[in-house]
Amino acid sequence: MRKNSFLYRVAKDIGRRYGGRMKDLTVVFPSRRSGRVFQHHLINQAQAPVWSPGIRTIDELFKSSSQLTEADPLTLVTMLHESWNEVTGLDEPLEKFYFFGKMMLGDFDLIDKYRIAPANIFRHIRDIKKIEEQFQLTEEDSEAFRELKKYFQTERAPGSPGEAFLKVWTSLLPVYQSLKNRLEAEELAWPGMIYREVASQPELLSKNAKGKYIFCGFNRINRCEKAVFNHLRDSGLAEFYWKDDPLIREDYKQEAGKFLEQNLKNYPPVTPLATNMKADEKKINIIPVNFQSLQVQVVTQLMKEASVEDGKTGLILNDEDVLLPLLSSLPENGLKINVSAGLNLIKTPVYDLIRTVIELHENADRNKGDFHYRDIEQVFFNPLLPHFYQKWLNKVKITTGDGKPDDMRSQVFFSLSELSQMQIDELVPKIFKSVKNPVDVVHLLLEMLKEVFEINKEEQDVGSDSEELTGMYSELIAEAHKLLMRLRETLPAWSKSIQYPLLRNIIRDIAQNRRIPFKGEPLRGIQITGALEARNLGFDHLILPSMNEGIQPAGPRQSLIPFSLKKYFGLPTTEDEMAEQSYYFRSLISGAKKIDIIYDESVSGMRKNEPSRFVQQLIYGDLPNWKIGSGKKLQIPIDNNMPQPIVVPRTPEIQKDLLEQLKDRGLSPSRLLDYLTCELRFYFSYILGADEKEMVVEEVDARIQGNILHKVLENLYKNYKNSDVIADHIDLLLKKLPSEVEKVLREERKLGNKRMAGHDLVAKRYIEKMVRKVLLFDKQRTPFMIRDHEKRINLEMEFDGQPVKFTGFVDRIHETGEGYHIVDYKTGKDESTAPKAKIFPIPGNDQEKAGDLNRAFIQTLTYCWLLGQEDPNYQNRELIPELYTTRALSNNYNPVLKLKEPYASEELLTTTHEFYRLFVQQLQESINQLLDEDRPFLQAKDEKACTFCVFRNVCMRGGEQW
Repeated sequence: MRKNSFLYRVAKDIGRRYGGRMKDLTVVFPSRRSGRVFQHHLINQAQAPVWSPGIRTIDELFKSSSQLTEADPLTLVTMLHESWNEVTGLDEPLEKFYFFGKMMLGDFDLIDKYRIAPANIFRHIRDIKKIEEQFQLTEEDSEAFRELKKYFQTERAPGSPGEAFLKVWTSLLPVYQSLKNRLEAEELAWPGMIYREVASQPELLSKNAKGKYIFCGFNRINRCEKAVFNHLRDSGLAEFYWKDDPLIREDYKQEAGKFLEQNLKNYPPVTPLATNMKADEKKINIIPVNFQSLQVQVVTQLMKEASVEDGKTGLILNDEDVLLPLLSSLPENGLKINVSAGLNLIKTPVYDLIRTVIELHENADRNKGDFHYRDIEQVFFNPLLPHFYQKWLNKVKITTGDGKPDDMRSQVFFSLSELSQMQIDELVPKIFKSVKNPVDVVHLLLEMLKEVFEINKEEQDVGSDSEELTGMYSELIAEAHKLLMRLRETLPAWSKSIQYPLLRNIIRDIAQNRRIPFKGEPLRGIQITGALEARNLGFDHLILPSMNEGIQPAGPRQSLIPFSLKKYFGLPTTEDEMAEQSYYFRSLISGAKKIDIIYDESVSGMRKNEPSRFVQQLIYGDLPNWKIGSGKKLQIPIDNNMPQPIVVPRTPEIQKDLLEQLKDRGLSPSRLLDYLTCELRFYFSYILGADEKEMVVEEVDARIQGNILHKVLENLYKNYKNSDVIADHIDLLLKKLPSEVEKVLREERKLGNKRMAGHDLVAKRYIEKMVRKVLLFDKQRTPFMIRDHEKRINLEMEFDGQPVKFTGFVDRIHETGEGYHIVDYKTGKDESTAPKAKIFPIPGNDQEKAGDLNRAFIQTLTYCWLLGQEDPNYQNRELIPELYTTRALSNNYNPVLKLKEPYASEELLTTTHEFYRLFVQQLQESINQLLDEDRPFLQAKDEKACTFCVFRNVCMRGGEQW
């Protein structure tokens, strides 16, 4: 931290006044961070080795002076729940009581820290007259009392919210007393109990003191703290340092200076250390950004431009959500930083992993022990389990015996044995195992975190991430393990009532309220710290992201105590909380010369989109020495603001990879269509293998409907292969249709004997309707002979000496007196009529209207060509290509492919047509061009072809851009 900061001057003054006699002093701060920085300054200023004074936080001072031990939050809620049910006679489930109990404990804590007699605030509130007579009211108190009286007189009607509130209120005193008695019997306490105990006998502090207590940098002081301060002051054992400034005390005395004037009067500073912000010169940049996430980029740029001289620059995180994305975006080995910001466990990948594992087992409990594939993937996708997701995909994406790709995730649920057989990783059996109840899940989580810690350590050793991020993950995992260990110790008291929802709520609450402090060298590079840790610190340059209303200042805590009642009894209100936050903000900027303030001005999300009131006060303040630039957005250089053409040159490595894949993997008509549409798409999907990740759907979508229709027709006709099919046969097939559709749907959906869901029943009826249309259409065309169904193509040809394998499946081949009919089933809107321009197979680089290509037409003609090349039965024969578009099938529908030019009549297209010869000739030429080692891969000229392309965001086309 900078020289001449508040803590630097405190250290200098104590060193000057006490020299080598500091050993018996106790210096008390609001936070640990202040103490570490103070000690650093003290050491650096010492002329010779000296004993350091004792350094404590105010919490540590009170706890060390009490005979009671602070109970952990789980123990407190458990014991409070027992007291509540005992006093009220209710049998309130812990699951419903938990968060209400947390709020109640917060109020008990507040009442004790402000030394309010519980009987006054809980019992006598109903006797309005008694309160009025018992207390001498000031004018301000009278106003608060009138509001309180009005509330109880108007809101106590039978059945009103006020009546229900009073029922709860009248139970609070006996519940408070019952819980206090339970805790004292075990020498336990909530924090406020400890404060009240110490404040009731502050002489213990003076009796045990070896030297003076020095209190530094406080602001809002509760009544217990005041009792201790008063006693030590009157005993001559206390000294005080205040972070004072006339601007705070005079100009903002109703907000930031609300408590300062009284503190200075009651506890005069041993040495005045006031600053003068009015006279200081400051340069303040106020930077709005359009998205909350964009702040990380802005902050990273500001950090690169900032001084990394030790302690000169401070990055204060008002919103801790920014921390992990920020660390991930910092350049490796580029910036010297020190992270001391605390981080809520709930905002970390560790909590996400714990939550998803609990949900995994909760859902499995409802599904007879089977795990839903989406729950599995939520676990595997966690950054603490690197490579797990890819290993999972490698196991579930398979090739069937007939060479077709398949995805095991379509079965939706996986048993323990199925997951075990996959052998994804040694950790998997420890996560996916049979558990009897939520208690077992806690034990499972503990074992899992041990393994995850080792995995993260291995990743850290190989340097896969930044040092700061991987080190932080290790701390987070260790802290989460410690908290779960404590939870496990309390489980015997919970086991009768704990269920999955309660377990989730407990762990979420623990994670929400558990801040993980990251310790570091106080003066190492740019300091990254949280708003609370920054109290009393000083920097030349401040970077303040997330300066939005609702974040800085933060909103008030929830409470059962109404505002009027808080006002009457002198408990802190929302105004007091805002005043304290305002004080620490202004004292933070007091010594800074340059301040960069970033806030989100977007209108999306739950957060308010206006800047903090503190920012508004800076903008409209009248301070001539402060140069404030506001409303001017920071320009972040982005190289690709406009879409640029993408050209992939044909390197020797790419050419080698292509030729090997064409020889071994083969080329299907659908892949060939990618090449004819856009050669860059072909490069991405075929050569790089960056296929669209096929979404696994839990309902029967168009793709699955098509698969089922193909399989049903194949099964129905398989007994008629090389046999004549007549109308009577079709009638028999229509009778078999419902059972066959259900059978195939169950196989495709991997339902087994499970009951069909509603959406499956709807899909079953729809598919029956489509297949029935095909069968009735076939009935009109009987007799015909089925030659093959789902005929597999596996053909190798040479082009300029280069072997190219062709693969695929022909839906159906049947024979009539007209010839061999090559049928392609289509469930979409494909048309069997097209002009020549829409079906001519020239390469994608040369296509002018790639978006208008009739893909179904080209695919069917390609199958005719491949059949004629592979199977002697179809060589030198007239083949009739047909599209069975199920939506269009009717008595008048003609499925044969037809050419139709403007102002000309239709022409039936078979393999004897002259255009078919030209089509094959061009197709072969296009394949030769595919093999051209000098041909680059270019984008389609027609952006209409990009509309449904999975790679459109890469090219920044098709209406969606990154």
